[in-house]
Amino acid sequence: MSLLAATGVLAYVAIAAAWDLKSRRIPNWLSGVGFAAAFAAAVASDGIGLAPAARGALVGLAALLVPFLLGGVGAGDVKFATVAGTWLGPRLALGALLMGAALGLFAALGAAAVSGRFADAVGRAARLAWLLAATLSIVSLPPPTKEEQRLAAIPYAVPLAAGVAAAVLLDHHGWQLI
Repeated sequence: MSLLAATGVLAYVAIAAAWDLKSRRIPNWLSGVGFAAAFAAAVASDGIGLAPAARGALVGLAALLVPFLLGGVGAGDVKFATVAGTWLGPRLALGALLMGAALGLFAALGAAAVSGRFADAVGRAARLAWLLAATLSIVSLPPPTKEEQRLAAIPYAVPLAAGVAAAVLLDHHGWQLI
């Protein structure tokens, strides 16, 4: 990964995570600027290239599209993952999203435990997993109620940003998660 790409993606995820932590949203303009900058860096002389950047964007989009449709993450989180994927390319994007999702799971369970709703959060997640596995379709899943949507809401860009930072650091040291 080039120094330009590493600096760009780390700057984007830091700003987006701070914004999400403060206001619980990531502005569209920030995602748009990050997306354009990622493609510009991709076509630079030491960039990853246009095709890998596009595949990375698709990895980020695909990874969070179903959780978004199920009400588990917001649209800003999907855009965040898409922009980060554009900077990272498909392999690093997948590793970053896996690490970020794992951190997000622990953060959400911790938030649910602190709020006294751990059992509710785990029960809802288990029910959704069972319905998804039984029907192999998200169409049959009931939409979350307002009460269920707030079971363990966290600023998800924070753990995702930690996953991106870890992936960049591991890549810098020549370690490959995937």
